Amino acid sequence: MKYGFVWVFDRVTGENLFPVQEVSAFPSTIPGEKLATRQTLPAAPEPFARQRLTEETLTQRTPAANAAVRAHLATLSNRGRFDPPSLEGTVIFPGLDGGGEYGGAAWDPETGILYINSNEQAYILQLRRRSRRPAARPLLPRSTAPPAPVATASTVRATPRRSRVAWTDQADGEPADRTNDCPWIGEDAWI
Repeated sequence: MKYGFVWVFDRVTGENLFPVQEVSAFPSTIPGEKLATRQTLPAAPEPFARQRLTEETLTQRTPAANAAVRAHLATLSNRGRFDPPSLEGTVIFPGLDGGGEYGGAAWDPETGILYINSNEQAYILQLRRRSRRPAARPLLPRSTAPPAPVATASTVRATPRRSRVAWTDQADGEPADRTNDCPWIGEDAWI
């Protein structure tokens, strides 16, 4: 439900109760990257979240705000659902936090209505060219006491676990190293 689709299955057999359709997916603009050309979606019910950010759905708060967002949108890849990440930035909508919320949905068997708490928040997902850095070196400031979370790097060609490193190297949960000019990627995450 994170993208606004509801899959409905028979509780006993696991079969879909609605038809399933294959839709085209966009190719990557990254040289050498090969993606699936088709994706599977339920044909019904209709998505409960909008599937594409358009100029008509941008903020109308003020003319200046609309113009600024419209100009920024024009610089991004915004082909719709299944548009892969790109170097110029790709609009992800209903967003990484969009679609159904993790609190779940409620079903009313008498009316046949499914109630869903959802979000529609556009995100920009942008790839960046990577410099050569040691593998499995994540940095994450944490506010919890040890034991800290760990990062595991796996491969399908060797042993199940290649390396395992703690997210932090200090008991106070501070990042192991902030001097390697790792980019900031979110609320409390560094890569």
